[in-house]
Amino acid sequence: MAYNNAIVQRLRIFIFLILDKIRPCHVGTVRYPRLVPKDAECAAKLKERTLTKLYNERPAWLDLAHKKLDAAVAAAYGFPADLTVEAIL
Repeated sequence: MAYNNAIVQRLRIFIFLILDKIRPCHVGTVRYPRLVPKDAECAAKLKERTLTKLYNERPAWLDLAHKKLDAAVAAAYGFPADLTVEAIL
């Protein structure tokens, strides 16, 4: 199955941005990821960093990442990027 490179690239960026925000670097390393926080302070910080909380806050970078990913998917299907949800449904 062939994948659209633009979608794959946008999705990789999107996932990297989200993981960077919800999983702090002091929890593990790239080569040897730590499955548990190294101490109680890290555990408390990690507990506060959830995907739900991130989406509820909806920072500008997350909104922009979603728009770019949506535009790449729309382009792959031949739709204009500014198509509304109502028009899609």
